[in-house]
Amino acid sequence: EISQRIFGVGTLVLGLLLGGFGLARRQKERALEQRVAEASRLLQQADPQSRARGTLILDEVLASDPDHRASLLLRASSRVAQGDWRGAEADLTRGVELDPQAADARLQRARVRYDAGRTSAAMEDLDALLNREPDHVEALLLRGEARLEAGDRARAETDFKDARRASRTPAQVLAAECRLARLIEDLDRQWNRYRDELIAQESVDRRVPTGT
Repeated sequence: EISQRIFGVGTLVLGLLLGGFGLARRQKERALEQRVAEASRLLQQADPQSRARGTLILDEVLASDPDHRASLLLRASSRVAQGDWRGAEADLTRGVELDPQAADARLQRARVRYDAGRTSAAMEDLDALLNREPDHVEALLLRGEARLEAGDRARAETDFKDARRASRTPAQVLAAECRLARLIEDLDRQWNRYRDELIAQESVDRRVPTGT
C-alpha cells in the first residue's frame, strides 16, 4: 500500500512537472507570436526607424529560437527591401529545410533568386514546387517570366495559360491575361520590326541593277 501511494505521488508530481513544462512552452510560443506580429506591423511602416525596430525584433526572436520559421520568412522580406539578397536567401533556405513540402519559402526563395539575376537557381525551386503543386498560380506565373527571359517563348506561354486555367481569383486571372497580352504584343513588335527591315531591304534590292 505504501508503495502504491509513493507511486501515485510520483505520478502526480511528474504530471505537474510535465504540465508546467507544457504551459511554459505555450507561453513562450505565444510571446514569440506576439513579437513577430509586432515586427510585421513595424516593417509595414513608412519611416526607417520603425522598419529598423521591426528587423531588430526579428533578430532577437531568431537569436532565442533560430528555427522560428515565420520569423525567418519575414526577415527575408526585410532583407530583400534592404538589398541584402544573400541574407534573404540564407533565411529562406533555412525555411525550406525546416519544411521542404511547404510552398511559401520555396516560392519566396525563387523570387529572390530571380530578382538577383540567378534565373537557373530560381527555375530549380519553381520546378520542384510545381512538381508537387502543378496548379500553383504564382509559381506558374514566375516560371513563365523566367522562361520568357531565357527566350523560351513557347513554354512561357504554356505556363501563362496554365496559370489562367488554374486561377481562383479575378486578380490571378488578370495577372495571367496581362502576361499573355504582353507576350503577344512583343511578338507583334518583333513582326513589325522584321517587316520594316524586309520592306527596306526589298527597296534596296530594287535599286540595285541586276546583271544580264
